[in-house]
Amino acid sequence: MASLSTVKVFIKRYEKYFSPLALLVGFIVDNLTLTRIDRFYDNLVLIGYLAIAAFGIFLMHTGEMFLPRRFFEHIKAVLPILVQFAFGGLFSGYFIFYSRSGSVYASWVFIVLLFVFLVGNEFLREYYKKTTVQISILYFTLFSFLIFFVPIVVGVMGVWVFLASGVASLAVMALFLRVLAGYSASVREKTKSITAAIAAVFIVVNVLYFSNIIPPIPLSLKKLDIVHRVERTANGDYLLTDEVHRFPFLDAFFERIHLMKGEPVYVYSAVFAPTRLTTGIRHQWWYRNEAAGEWELVSDIGFRITGGRARGYRGYSYKTNIAPGRWRVDVVTDREQLLGRKYFSVASTDMPPTLRTRVEE
Repeated sequence: MASLSTVKVFIKRYEKYFSPLALLVGFIVDNLTLTRIDRFYDNLVLIGYLAIAAFGIFLMHTGEMFLPRRFFEHIKAVLPILVQFAFGGLFSGYFIFYSRSGSVYASWVFIVLLFVFLVGNEFLREYYKKTTVQISILYFTLFSFLIFFVPIVVGVMGVWVFLASGVASLAVMALFLRVLAGYSASVREKTKSITAAIAAVFIVVNVLYFSNIIPPIPLSLKKLDIVHRVERTANGDYLLTDEVHRFPFLDAFFERIHLMKGEPVYVYSAVFAPTRLTTGIRHQWWYRNEAAGEWELVSDIGFRITGGRARGYRGYSYKTNIAPGRWRVDVVTDREQLLGRKYFSVASTDMPPTLRTRVEE
């Protein structure tokens, strides 16, 4: 046990350096390794973090019953750090996947919430020793995982799938608490506060979802371009014809398209969806009415997408007789969840602009 004592003293002395370093390294590793939300490895990693967090919480309350007393006394101080590590890994992974899905215009509240949990994880070590806090955070991470995992499994998105995810999260948590309460008197004593905390988390997540604040995960927008022309080739590639601008850097912030009389404008998008998942998306064309000071919906064009392609399912829409002025295109789901948005302005011209054609495979 001497070696365990040495490890315990070492961790106590340097733990304030371990957590920030582990957070930084873990976030970098997750960014490099968590590449695709429907990949078996990525989901296995997240399930592993959930299992570590649940196991750590279980041992914190029942370790004296299952482990030799002296051994438990040595590892007791490490268990909150273990739980903290698992939660940090989960919030890091969720921040990566949720921030890739949806648009910051609509989903910034939830993305900021995940970021606060990720960074705040460093300062919550003492709180992880509190039963209600442990279990409420565990439930939030479980629910956040099932929100995108269930659609991946069933191949469908929508309200009923989200509600099924919520029911599944409550069922799993109820089973975990039943087992935990069977061995821990302290958990039994806090049943009411734990139930209230889980109910609060459940309600908040539902409010965020039905307010369209939660990103439309597991979908993600890979590409959104405003161009002069889109053509599909015989081998399935897309040819995009757009303008050659004198100042490409400025064009990234102030996109302008010059049209000759009668020329249409095309919107090209590529939306990633997990393998086997089929759902609907829409291109919404909005015109800025400067006199009224508001955006007006001009066209709403929908089509189905099928998942599995790493670079996203490609599609396009176009509009003719488009008026000069400020425009935007929103790519949304059938539930009006915003996947992405593009602002641009239209200017009339008598001289044809310089164009180029590129291939989108």
